[in-house]
Amino acid sequence: MAARTADLYVCTVTDLFDSLDVRWDRGGILIGTTSSAWGCFPAAVIGQIRGGATRSDEDGGASTRYRDGDAYVMPAGVRHRFVQQTRGDCTYRWSHTALRVFGTVDLRTLVAIPRRLPDGDAIGDAVAGMARAAEIADPLARAAQRKRLGFGLLALLLAHGQPTPRAAAFAIAADRLRPALERMERDLAQPLGRTALAREVGLSPTRFHTVFARALGCAPMAYLQRLRLARAQDLLIGTDQPIGAIAALVGIPDPFHFSRLFRRRIGESPRAYRVARRSQLPPS
Repeated sequence: MAARTADLYVCTVTDLFDSLDVRWDRGGILIGTTSSAWGCFPAAVIGQIRGGATRSDEDGGASTRYRDGDAYVMPAGVRHRFVQQTRGDCTYRWSHTALRVFGTVDLRTLVAIPRRLPDGDAIGDAVAGMARAAEIADPLARAAQRKRLGFGLLALLLAHGQPTPRAAAFAIAADRLRPALERMERDLAQPLGRTALAREVGLSPTRFHTVFARALGCAPMAYLQRLRLARAQDLLIGTDQPIGAIAALVGIPDPFHFSRLFRRRIGESPRAYRVARRSQLPPS
């Protein structure tokens, strides 16, 4: 059974490689003594600690301890904080990097990656290189360098990963669902219903619902709502656009309805989320 699972994992990653996307949002190098406030980000927090020990705490009670030189991976959407355990300055090479399949599916639904990775210099170098690449003036050269480093980082993470129970169902359903997933990403601001998405993949609405829920772990419309709110989180942190404009860009044109959904899903209002998350971002 273990060998079959491993073969399926390799097949899944190989077959979906063309759909894997690594998007660097922000990052840099922070030197000092730091203990961060609680935060939750739409991209994974990936980096390395040098010069001391640190602990990460997660909402729900889980904690992980990191030694000098370790790399750390905090998945997207996990509320957490980092607390320095030793005196004196430490160096944190950090990034917010989205790891997705089809531009929408968080890679952690397919691959379980440990929070702590030993011998983290290679990961730290990749993270720091992606931050430096953001300063390259030529947009083509900048994109090429970030993609190269991003997929190198992905390979390092996958070397420590194990397939999740959902990976098998996703591998089976991926090709059939690809047009619907791409439609969600492409037309996020447009009205989308289950019938239209089912038509994209040539299934009845009922059958589409069943196949989608088995592969993604939730109903199509619930997934679409989560996708819209995740995009809204990106826009709230990374842009100065008004909240009403962001609501329209993610396909929820009523700003009051958007605020209610956002608060129910994220736990705070869009305005409070923007202020709190920006205050928690370390300087590049």
